[in-house]
Amino acid sequence: MRRVALVVGVGTPEQAAFRRWLERWRPFMRQVLGDEGCRRCVEIHFVEALPDVLAGVPAGVVVLDAWPAVAELEARYCRCPRPNLSEAERRLLENALDAHDNLWDWKSSVADVWAAYSATAEELRGTPHHAEFVPAVAALADVMRSGLPAVEQWSRACGGTDNLRQYLARQLRWAGTGGATDAGPGSVLSTGDS
Repeated sequence: MRRVALVVGVGTPEQAAFRRWLERWRPFMRQVLGDEGCRRCVEIHFVEALPDVLAGVPAGVVVLDAWPAVAELEARYCRCPRPNLSEAERRLLENALDAHDNLWDWKSSVADVWAAYSATAEELRGTPHHAEFVPAVAALADVMRSGLPAVEQWSRACGGTDNLRQYLARQLRWAGTGGATDAGPGSVLSTGDS
């Protein structure tokens, strides 16, 4: 097995080819770690697969041996403008990221995180961050209405808020205040048996 980071530009023909390749070969990969790129100009994926599988990575996709830190890859490949967070925005984003961590660690309920995200979204109304909270707040509301067992609610809540978690970590990392994914790859999206 070989561990590589795969970097592809957003909105490019290479991105479409890469996604088709990833979907086809995902069952043959030991690990596929989530897209940690900014998603505005670059996708960064971390995979572990046999060399024969990796030999088919589409042209135009950057293949890097090992799993470098996400911040290192973003600094090299991402061309998005970096945020200039006010102290209040930074504090709100950090608190929201902490709320997600507490959900993940079973320290907070889905309702607690929904309340925190709803209040944060309202405080951030009129900023670019507000729109990032809207889908997560809606997803948590759906989970609370579902009537599912607690374990299933937790799983769906974590999945429904993961895009926001990645956004928060990225904003805080870019602003130089840390973030959950500073050290390297983030959430596991799928695993295979090969």
